[in-house]
Amino acid sequence: MEAQEIVDKERNSDNTNKYEHKVNVSQASATLRDYLILAILADSQRKRKCLLKKMHRIMADAVIPVRPDRVVPRKNTIDKLNSITTASLICDFYS
Repeated sequence: MEAQEIVDKERNSDNTNKYEHKVNVSQASATLRDYLILAILADSQRKRKCLLKKMHRIMADAVIPVRPDRVVPRKNTIDKLNSITTASLICDFYS
């Protein structure tokens, strides 16, 4: 089960929350980076499964509310990333 599915099941299914919630992508990527490396390097399959379950739980707990009438627009970081390409960074490094 994916982390967003856990959030939908636990937080978005009941009507007690004012807003819907979604997984915080920044925290999820940091958790994925940390726990995936540990899971790959784990000695036993049991330890691997335990680490992956813990990773899913941490991702599902790191949520942010989705506010539909937000006044301040969100920053689009994808545009910033697309302006700096990997090829230009490599060319600058070897110059």
